[in-house]
Amino acid sequence: MQVYTTITVDEPAPGLKTIVSFVIPNQKSGKVELQYLHEYAGINTSIGLTGNFTK
Repeated sequence: MQVYTTITVDEPAPGLKTIVSFVIPNQKSGKVELQYLHEYAGINTSIGLTGNFTK
């Protein structure tokens, strides 16, 4: 069983939205996305999160 999870923080600063998404129990997945929306323009960036586990 996998659980797809998305956490959204709306407006931690004016016009900014933060989105974190990941799959449980897969530790090698995830994404952080930042969105800035202004009246005339917007910027969207995302960073993939990949676990690097060594034994």
